[in-house]
Amino acid sequence: MTHLNRWRMKDGGFRKWIPSGHVSAEGFSLVEVVVALGIAAFALISIISLLPTGINSARDSVQTTEASQIAGAIDADLRASAARMTDVQLPTNSRRFGIPIMDTNDFSRCVLYFDEVGNTNPPASPLSKYRVTVTTTNLPFTTPSTPTLSLVSIRVTWPAAAPVSNASGSLELCSSFTRAAGH
Repeated sequence: MTHLNRWRMKDGGFRKWIPSGHVSAEGFSLVEVVVALGIAAFALISIISLLPTGINSARDSVQTTEASQIAGAIDADLRASAARMTDVQLPTNSRRFGIPIMDTNDFSRCVLYFDEVGNTNPPASPLSKYRVTVTTTNLPFTTPSTPTLSLVSIRVTWPAAAPVSNASGSLELCSSFTRAAGH
């Protein structure tokens, strides 16, 4: 047995024998341990309480990104369809999503439903996550050769089943494009 493992009785209690020149290290008191545990518990509870906020923020960010991609795809579809227009052939619907395109001074509103990947769905589909309302207004022709200016509002709301006024999130994209007549 080495000299570090020897015990001796001093002042009515047991203490570990320490060779001369070394300082005795006493343990933590119960109060110190309780205070340390309280501080650690407070810090842990504070961090855990922030998790739902972080998760909600991440979910909202993903939904806004998906809605933005859908609105951008609709805008690109309308622009591509308007660029194809000529005097001879005026398409009545956009190529990809079938959104009505008018060739007169008119106003139209179209409602579409999408899933999170950007695929169109019927309104009653359980896969529908986003409701998209496309409103198109054409400014009047001044002469037959004057380009028509179309103003487009693309409003994406989610969830799709909720009324627009009670949607948990929404995004609106306003755009305009010209359709040159006679070119």
